[in-house]
Parts: sequence; C-alpha cells; structure tokens
Amino acid sequence: NTSIITDLYLSYNEIGDKGIKYLSEGLKTNESIKELYLSACGIGDEGVHYLAEAISQNKILEALYLNHNKINTPEAGLLGENNQVDLKIYYRNPLNSIPPQIRDGGNEKIKEYLKEMKFGGEMLNRVRVLLIGHFGAGKTKLLRTLQSINLTKTNTNTEREKINSQNENDLKSTVAIDMDSILENISIQIPNYQNNNNNLNNNSNSQNIDFSSYNFCWYFWDFAGQSDYVDTHLTFIGQSNLILYCCDISKSIQQIQFHTNQWLKRLWSKFCELKIVVILTFGDKIKSRYEKIKKLKEIKNMIEKDYEEQE
Repeated sequence: NTSIITDLYLSYNEIGDKGIKYLSEGLKTNESIKELYLSACGIGDEGVHYLAEAISQNKILEALYLNHNKINTPEAGLLGENNQVDLKIYYRNPLNSIPPQIRDGGNEKIKEYLKEMKFGGEMLNRVRVLLIGHFGAGKTKLLRTLQSINLTKTNTNTEREKINSQNENDLKSTVAIDMDSILENISIQIPNYQNNNNNLNNNSNSQNIDFSSYNFCWYFWDFAGQSDYVDTHLTFIGQSNLILYCCDISKSIQQIQFHTNQWLKRLWSKFCELKIVVILTFGDKIKSRYEKIKKLKEIKNMIEKDYEEQE
C-alpha cells in the first residue's frame, strides 16, 4: 500500500534523466511521500525540468534531496520557484554561476537566489576591497589614489597634480572604518612576473584586463591601523574579499614583523587559504637602492615563512 510511504530513498542509483521522467509522472499524483532522496542519481538539466513540473502539481512533498548530481544554475531556478519544498541542492552540483558567498549560505540562500534570478535583471559585479595595515602605513592615501583612477583619462597632468595636492592636504587618519564605493568601468594592466634567482623580473608580456564591458562596483573599506581595532576588524573580513595589506618598508624589520603578526598571521589563522595582496609603501624614504632591495627580500622571506607556518 503506497499510501503509507512517507520517505522514499533512491540516492546512489543511476536513475538518470530518463528514469526521472517516469518517476516525475508518479510524483504528480503522489499523496503520501513527504521526503524524496535523489542524491547521486546522475540527474542533469533535462531531469530537473521533469521534477520542476512534478513538484508544481504536488502539494504533499516537503523535502527534495538532489545533492551530488549534474544540475546547473538556470535549471535549478525552476525548482527554486516552489516555496513549499525544502530543496537540498547546493552540495556537489555545478551551480557554476552562483557566487560563493551565496553557496556558503546554504540551501535557503541558494533557493532565494534562484528564485530572484527567475525575474531576470542586470548582473552587478561587486568587489569588496579591504585596506588593512598598521597606523600610518598609507592606506588612506592608497584609497584616494584608487578613487581618482579616472583622472588618468579625463584630466591633464596639471589638473591631476592640483587634485592630488588637494587630496594630500585633506588626508586624515582613519578612525574605526571608512567605507566608500566606486561604480566605474575601468581597465587594469597586470604584468606577468617570473621568479629568477630570487629576483622578480617583469617580463614584457602584460595581461590587460578590460572591465569596461562589465558593470562593476568596487566597495572600499579602509580599516584604522591602531592595535586596539584589530580584533574588531577581523570580524568584518571574509574569504571572498580582496585584501590589500599596506606595509611601510621604511620601518625597522622588528616593527614590520610585529605588524605582520598583528594582521597577517591572525588572518591566516582564521582563513588558512586567504589570499592577500601586500603593498609596500614609503619606499622613497630609503635612499640606498641596495638597502631597499635587501629590505624587500627580508620582508618577502618573512611573510612567506609566516604563511607556511599557518598551513
């Protein structure tokens, strides 16, 4: 008597899209099954269409498990329309266009995202850039430079010098966190580097990344560098952020080591795979080229060692 079956476990069977087609026909008239387990059944995009049609007519089903299949984002959106079914789909499915921060939020976030995507709209690419480092390392100055990136296109050299001079006079140390955003279509040139006998040599084959065809919004978070704020700042940092760590190389190696321990080692202890861009500032204060190269190598070795210790 099928009326007493409430949970149906079919996971790890090679049902495939063809088998799902027949199963979906029965699911349309189902009056008892509340939980259906179809993980690792070889279900692809075609099978999702059959399931979506079936659960749109089914008023009994409460949970559908579809992990470890071959389901892509657009087709999953069909399932996301049904509010009554608890959809388990995020684990080991391609879902290739879903942002990682949505996937990390679990089924509810994914389901909400898929439902919203059905209404269409314009894709907005948001990048959160976090500027961290010790007090006085040049984070705010770097931020002002990034904000004025469009000056290189629209202003003459004289106008740029005037504006940069005004920015220099207006700079104040950050208290807590300053947040700003830039909605800008820009082009960024990224040179390729080769490591040769511990010397970084710029080979002339630069890669030019043109963002002009994308809708990008850059969110900049400028974190105050005083020691009292570090623990609080760590709560705002996530794996998907772009992190710029400013390091004043005019300081002594002991001071630099202290600050990297404060920031980098604590970040890597929290996010072991976190990628951080290290920006060395105030190099103009070191007049000797030999001393500057020596300091750069010491900092590079120190940071690499800190990173390896966290792995």
